[in-house]
Amino acid sequence: MIYFRVLAVPAGEPRARARRRGNFASVHPAETTSSGNFRDALRFYANAHIPDAPFSGPVCVDREYVFPRPKTHYKSKDGKMSDEIKEGRPYYHTGKPDVDNIDKLVFDTLESMGFFTNDSIVCVGMSVKRYVLSGTEHPCAKILIRTLPERFEEVISSVSTPEFSYQRDLNNSIRIAQATSDVLGKLPPG
Repeated sequence: MIYFRVLAVPAGEPRARARRRGNFASVHPAETTSSGNFRDALRFYANAHIPDAPFSGPVCVDREYVFPRPKTHYKSKDGKMSDEIKEGRPYYHTGKPDVDNIDKLVFDTLESMGFFTNDSIVCVGMSVKRYVLSGTEHPCAKILIRTLPERFEEVISSVSTPEFSYQRDLNNSIRIAQATSDVLGKLPPG
């Protein structure tokens, strides 16, 4: 199992842009500053966790992307912004970047660093985009990589929470979501 945090604001993989000028067409890669900064930070923090040999079998990669809150989410005291969040403000980050674009940047970067033989071996995982929980928490990405047993039933039986029990009539996506959220809940804070 590999776990690390990337202390940077998560950013997505930019899409290439196509242009047409008269009879000429061209495609330009669209690297943005935010995606470049996040990619560099990911390389920096992940570097200490590169496995001796890349994962080649099925793996689970759980990701939690923590974004800064807008200033309007915070209470103010004596005209100054406090660290307390106003009641009723959202927990989940529903704006850009899309979670699939962040995942693409993370998987491509980890593959290029030698974590995976190919990012297609990621078979299970959960992504969460949320805001910081207080003014003292920092934006980051939390990444947990672990190998998977050969049989799916072994993944489910490895989860040891009393409220979760394997039922044949549940579809696989519900079981996977529950198992990965239990694992994320057991991670050390911060």
